[in-house]
Amino acid sequence: MPEVKTETFHEAWDCSGCGIVGLSAYNCKQCPSCGAPLDEEGVYRTQEPVDNYQFKGRDIICAHCETRNEKRFSCRNCGASLTDDDDEQVKAFVYKSNSDGQPISKRVQNRSTRTGRTNDANTLGTTNVKNDSRRWWLIAGCCAVFAILCIAWVVIQARAVIPVTLTADRAHWSYHLSLEDYQPRQKTLTVEEGTFGSPPTDAYNVTSNRVFIRFEPVYVWKTIPKTCTSTSSRSNGDGTWSQTTTRYDCSYRDKVKVGDDDIWGTRYEYTVDRWEAIPPLTKEGWDQKPRFPTFTTPSHCLSSQPTHGCIRAVSEPKTIFTIHFFYYDEEEREDVSTVMSRDIWESIRLGSDYPALVNGFGNIQAVKGIHPEYESLRE
Repeated sequence: MPEVKTETFHEAWDCSGCGIVGLSAYNCKQCPSCGAPLDEEGVYRTQEPVDNYQFKGRDIICAHCETRNEKRFSCRNCGASLTDDDDEQVKAFVYKSNSDGQPISKRVQNRSTRTGRTNDANTLGTTNVKNDSRRWWLIAGCCAVFAILCIAWVVIQARAVIPVTLTADRAHWSYHLSLEDYQPRQKTLTVEEGTFGSPPTDAYNVTSNRVFIRFEPVYVWKTIPKTCTSTSSRSNGDGTWSQTTTRYDCSYRDKVKVGDDDIWGTRYEYTVDRWEAIPPLTKEGWDQKPRFPTFTTPSHCLSSQPTHGCIRAVSEPKTIFTIHFFYYDEEEREDVSTVMSRDIWESIRLGSDYPALVNGFGNIQAVKGIHPEYESLRE
């Protein structure tokens, strides 16, 4: 069964002026000895009973809220001065209690009027929450607008068409041919006990050994004992708070590691003949006279039973032809390049000028005589 415990706490404060301790924060807003006002930041909760001191001063009924005040300097309810000047609120003692018996914050109390009326703390608190929410929504909206503007700017710059004159500066060519060779390959295969696996059928020089592979954790379901505590508090409306603490069983089931099992298996070592990739055949140059290497796969390497040491081409060779241009944007040199077919590449004259179109980032959109879409983009 749950164990329920209820405790009562008093809200109290200590006077920093004369040292009196244990004053009620609910209806004792001034020190009865020196008249110092309650310090909201110094309010604390205690289980020790607090004294509701009667203040020195006049026995009077407050003209503002009709609360009876006995021997006080100011109204114990609204803080109004208990002097002949009843329409002036004492600025030094503007503290009062809200509906929950807690002092209203100074920020809220500073909104009090000269007639002694104070704003409702709960209403102002709700308003502040709403204002904070609106502020965050405003910040989020501004960020979203900024992101949209940035995306729009990038799109506009990417789609921009700016006419320039490009000068052919350098030519570059490259050659790449992927290769692989046929050799005996040393392989290893580890198979756990209880699973299936073995070397390929064309493997030779096969050896096997029983080996330890790893530890396998062993888990079992167990009930884990646990006691949870929940605490709730409420105001009693008289400057005291009731705190209820409930202790209850919240045990749960979980998997618990109780040990490890040794996992064993078989490790195979064997040799197998396989084609595997080797470094490719490459070449490049910075001129318009490409000199490509030649490679021909021997016929015996194309058979179903090639010999060790055979080398073959994996695919057709890849060639890339690039022209590097430059142009001036407000007297600043910009370098750009574009890839093209070999026949157009060979027709380009280095040092010659070519009308072209670039986007807002300076990337080539089209070059006259190279890209067919030049005329359509220019329009």
